[in-house]
Amino acid sequence: MKLSYRIAAWIASFLVGALSIIVATQLNASDRTLINYVTIFGTALSFIGLILTFIQVRSVKETSELTKQEVTSTIEKLNLILTVSDVSKASQIIEIVQGYLRDNKFELAYFKMKDLKGFLIQIKHLKDLPSYIEINQFDQSLQNFNIDLTSINTSITNVGKSINRNAIINNLENLSTILSTLTNTVKYKEMYGN
Repeated sequence: MKLSYRIAAWIASFLVGALSIIVATQLNASDRTLINYVTIFGTALSFIGLILTFIQVRSVKETSELTKQEVTSTIEKLNLILTVSDVSKASQIIEIVQGYLRDNKFELAYFKMKDLKGFLIQIKHLKDLPSYIEINQFDQSLQNFNIDLTSINTSITNVGKSINRNAIINNLENLSTILSTLTNTVKYKEMYGN
């Protein structure tokens, strides 16, 4: 498009210049003074200046739009990188929680699961999440996670209430698998663009 603007500028400049020469040669003998010639050529140069200014403004506008698109793309990539980092942290927290559950440290597991819940909510609201993983599986795992979190809380507050540690550990393992799939899919798509 820049080439077409330049061509248009040259054509317009040529036409204005040619028109001013034609006007200058068609003046009566009494009107052929230096001031009139300067006025005609000054007017022609003003028109050419206006044309070039218009073209320059259009060029700056296009550059601004391209820059805005690149900034948006960079921000999206940066957000994706941060999301992958959050997913990695969530996976590490899952391993810690599973260890606490195996050691019957339910209070510690509960507090780490509360931290994990924040990461999972952020991941849930990832703009392109459905393009990376099966959203239904993630929703089901998130629902199981919330049930397990409530179950652990109930067990902590009601001393005689027992929980099914193995079921919670298995649910966390399923969630970990989904998060690993998300991480690998994001990395693959970023590397290969598919």
